[in-house]
Amino acid sequence: MVVCTIVDEPERGLEMGAAEYLVKPFVEEDLVDAVRRIEAKLSDQEKTVTETPE
Repeated sequence: MVVCTIVDEPERGLEMGAAEYLVKPFVEEDLVDAVRRIEAKLSDQEKTVTETPE
């Protein structure tokens, strides 16, 4: 989840489960960068998951 808000309380948003926290106003590039960071985190998580031998 990406929180986009006028409230500058990123710690609170992240504590509530946000993956990214953007304070308005922000430019489109900020949102794109946030989504890319999330994608990178998910990709890294997939790499650390190992298959269980059958």
